[in-house]
Amino acid sequence: MRVSPCSSSQYNLPEEIFTNTITIKNVPVKPVPCGFFAKNGTIVSAVKSGVSRTYEVYVQISVALMELVKKVVNFVKRHSVAFILYPLVACAMALFSVPLGTIASSILPPFAWSLSFSGGVDLVSDFIEQVEPSHKQETWVPEDDNGLDEGSLKKRYELTKTVLTQLKTKAPLGWAMFHGQSGAGKTAMLDAISRSLCQDGVLVFFLNMTKFSSMSKSATIDSRFMQIALVLNECALLTKKPPVLIIDEVHRAISGLNDCLKDSSLFPMNFNILAATTTKDMNDIMEGDAAFLTRFHGSQYKLDLLDEDGIIKTVENVKSDRFEHTYGVKVPSDVVTYMVEKVFGNGKVTENLRMKCTVTLLEKACIKVQTTRPGGTITTEDVDTQIKLHSDWRE
Repeated sequence: MRVSPCSSSQYNLPEEIFTNTITIKNVPVKPVPCGFFAKNGTIVSAVKSGVSRTYEVYVQISVALMELVKKVVNFVKRHSVAFILYPLVACAMALFSVPLGTIASSILPPFAWSLSFSGGVDLVSDFIEQVEPSHKQETWVPEDDNGLDEGSLKKRYELTKTVLTQLKTKAPLGWAMFHGQSGAGKTAMLDAISRSLCQDGVLVFFLNMTKFSSMSKSATIDSRFMQIALVLNECALLTKKPPVLIIDEVHRAISGLNDCLKDSSLFPMNFNILAATTTKDMNDIMEGDAAFLTRFHGSQYKLDLLDEDGIIKTVENVKSDRFEHTYGVKVPSDVVTYMVEKVFGNGKVTENLRMKCTVTLLEKACIKVQTTRPGGTITTEDVDTQIKLHSDWRE
């Protein structure tokens, strides 16, 4: 390694460091060897790089250890009965002077069997997940009203702000529900609102209805909701803002949730709920259990389908992160407009599927260009090619 001469001006250090012995607190200090200062800070850069890589490795190891500890704790909690019962039986046998070998042969096989072949009890963490703050750029709901004309997209923005304000009010007065056609964007609204709440320091939990509905029958649905309410109430005690539970497809959990709510006079609900369902399912709830909807009285919001301009602006908002960054291609605005016009002009595409068809077309066009012309630009010809491949709604 070649080392250049050192100078005070190069490193912004006192001249005497490079020339004379200096005194620090009455202790003479010899000049710093010039070889320590490598050209362009090569040594310093190497040390910084090594420290950075070491830190990243330690972070990864720490995360892995935390996950392992979390799994062990959940395993013990899930089989808490076995971990309590069998040791107690073993202690009782020892009190009666039962030989150690007999205790081991009597206790260990059924204990191991219960841990290996028993699913254990259901934990709240099995069916609710805490929403983590996200820094992703794509947003299917506008974050401000800049450039929004009077139309479906501006109404959606205003509705989002209304619901956000409501969810931050005192629980349980801030409950809200979206309803609309399939494909109206209810899940996208839930995602956008949850991210906004997280950024404001609100604890947000998502109820996974797929896991919730397919769980074992060791506990009734209403008792599971009581477990959820207990966890959320604990969170409410630790934070000044009421936590929010998000339930997509809430119609699948009406019976258990309603039974739980009936006990709310004895078991307070110090959290808010944001639910979503289709208009058809909401009407079914109205016919079968209208009392449930009174919990959302005055806060049942209909989510209309986006018009042509709304879909164009939404795709423009998400195209950079969702398509261009993901596939390494460029998506011009005129291509987006052309694609949406094609979708709206096709009579075989129903109103509630227009957004989905637009996103599907654009995604497949991006994949095709990524494969054939890496780093290329999507053209109207690429769009037409994808349209021809979709015989189910081809013109």
